[in-house]
Amino acid sequence: RALLCKLLRRSHEETETAYTYFLDKFCVHQRDPTLKQQGVRSFAAFVAASKNLLLLWSPQYFTRLWCTLELAALVKSKSHLSTLPLRIMPLQLAKVSLVSWVCAFLIFTVYQFNKVIGSPLPEVGILAAALLLGGYGWSTALRQYARDRSSVMQSKAMHQQIGSFSVQSAKCTDPRDRTW
Repeated sequence: RALLCKLLRRSHEETETAYTYFLDKFCVHQRDPTLKQQGVRSFAAFVAASKNLLLLWSPQYFTRLWCTLELAALVKSKSHLSTLPLRIMPLQLAKVSLVSWVCAFLIFTVYQFNKVIGSPLPEVGILAAALLLGGYGWSTALRQYARDRSSVMQSKAMHQQIGSFSVQSAKCTDPRDRTW
């Protein structure tokens, strides 16, 4: 968790713009019930303070209680806006993006390490390895995305879920979550 938060914070250091990320799965304690309850109760405050909400959609999204809570908080806190600051991205596409970022991070790390130790590896070799690694990572992730996706069906499923989801029928990992 700490590494992920550092990477997110560091990615914006050059712009001198402060960004805060709230990743519910990482920011809400999963084992301690008291801390978990405090985290869930703070969803509305985090969502209200946010400029945008990125929803990583999967067919299970609207079946989970916490997800519906986050969307309800967004609608309530941003009701004064003409358009909700909501971006929806299929979870599989987010995985392609993550592979891209990881590949870029690894390549940059190798390049910087090479400079620090006196450049024993030729830059052309690093570039070739980067192209191979990046190409393999991208092609693998894109093939997986294409296999998993059938975008027309997923798009229809998403729209159907948005139109028919119910908080009462949403599931909880822990039955105690529903009592808060």
